[in-house]
Amino acid sequence: MYNMHPPRARTTTVLILTLCHIFSPGSPMASVVKYSFPLTRCKTVHFVRHAEATSNQAAKGLEGEARNAAYDDPRWFDARLSPEGEEQCNDLLASSKDISYSLVIISPLTRALQTLKLGLRVPEHTRIVALETARERKGLHPCDSRRSREILQAEYPDVDFSAVPEGEDKFMSNILGGSFDRRETNEELDSRIQETLSFIAGREEREILFVGHSSFFQRMFEAHIGWDCESYGPSWLENAELRTVNLVLR
Repeated sequence: MYNMHPPRARTTTVLILTLCHIFSPGSPMASVVKYSFPLTRCKTVHFVRHAEATSNQAAKGLEGEARNAAYDDPRWFDARLSPEGEEQCNDLLASSKDISYSLVIISPLTRALQTLKLGLRVPEHTRIVALETARERKGLHPCDSRRSREILQAEYPDVDFSAVPEGEDKFMSNILGGSFDRRETNEELDSRIQETLSFIAGREEREILFVGHSSFFQRMFEAHIGWDCESYGPSWLENAELRTVNLVLR
């Protein structure tokens, strides 16, 4: 049966700088602090996965070839949010009301931009930067192709799209008449993730909001930031989930 009441946006806060008690009676005195780092090497990043898109809605409950066929539908080109996704944004507004940040990093795909607009209260004069390197893993699915920078800029004038190439998406799915006919490899995705993390490391802001995608975030958490799934939970973010993490920079 269709769920008329969308799940509330999930919020998770995790500190990578963890504490552990290692003192026991009869043993030498030991500190309860596991790690220490200068504050200048730490940044707080609020990761938000976009709310449910029309492509997610179409593939919900499907598996295997049927699921792939749903995602391959050209109607979901640069997919927008579904009605349920818009409801999730209302919950996200409530769950994110106490977080603070002075920079927004965002994917240039429409479902991420809509989630920011509908689900997060961006403080006035906060810079919003769309990064081409932060988009979802590229592949055959039309939903992971994007509209041209010029169209996006006209629809979202408050976003800085200067880091997004001009013109049409050069990674447009061949289903849409483009030339991209394969799934992006882990190595290619890793390169984009490293570029994105380098951008974060090079910024002066200490608290950052990052609105993006499930596969991108999962790969980042598992292969790049030392996420401990046993201690902190799964690397996968649900739609409209907010997860706050302290990153220690080299």
